[in-house]
Amino acid sequence: MNDNSDNNILGNGNVGEILRAGRALGGQYEIKTPYNGVPQYAIVPSGYELKDLSVLKDETPDRIAAFVQMMDMDSFCEYINNYKEKHSLIFMYVDFAGGLFEVKGYLDYHAPDSPSFVTHICALMFRYSTEFLEWSQKNKKSISQSDFAYFLEENALDIISPPGAEVLEAVRNLMLTQSAAFRSSINLDNGDVRLEYSQETKNAGSIEMPTKMTVQIPIFDNFEPVEIEMRLRYRLANAVLQIEYNMLHVEKMLKDFFVRLATEIMDATDLPVYQGKY
Repeated sequence: MNDNSDNNILGNGNVGEILRAGRALGGQYEIKTPYNGVPQYAIVPSGYELKDLSVLKDETPDRIAAFVQMMDMDSFCEYINNYKEKHSLIFMYVDFAGGLFEVKGYLDYHAPDSPSFVTHICALMFRYSTEFLEWSQKNKKSISQSDFAYFLEENALDIISPPGAEVLEAVRNLMLTQSAAFRSSINLDNGDVRLEYSQETKNAGSIEMPTKMTVQIPIFDNFEPVEIEMRLRYRLANAVLQIEYNMLHVEKMLKDFFVRLATEIMDATDLPVYQGKY
């Protein structure tokens, strides 16, 4: 093959020069790469093919490439502190409407004048607690008298106000009046409501029920519990009692939670926390 043929096949650029040099040597020709000067490719005689040598290497990686997920705040901050670099930083992204919460530490983040692959990332995971999901599933939904009684009984340990004895008394009253025909409700001065009823086998009577309730539950697993206030509503339709509760100020509570969390992370890691998403 003559030089003109070489030029037609190989071209006149750097690749062509390297391939011609490899053929002239009649043996292996290594091409150095930017990564620690470790050969990544070689030209071998037969056919002068470009071969990838990275599969043959047993070397230290050129950079850290890891995405780790931590389930609690302490583990997240400890990992960040163990691996943080000069330009490490943290992004916090919160979408209340979409229910998306992200806190990610980018340990090999680029400097202002120096690029980086940004492949070493630590994420703090947020998973709604079983208790929060339990209360949220029935939030703002009309519940039958018997179902609400069973629900209160199952989750009584979450309730801090009214006191436990009053909650159990409310459960007992709801159980005993399942077959009653409710006639009216009266708002009392103490904030409770009196529900008047009649039963076929008994005289008319009434029960008093709270209109406010406070539970203490964690919103996310592995985080401290918070107090959530609820407003109770009682509706009478064709003498049947329906009950509904509304969890108050949950979004504001979440906002306050993440504001506190950002401050705690900055204090624990001495890194900036940016409100945004990478």
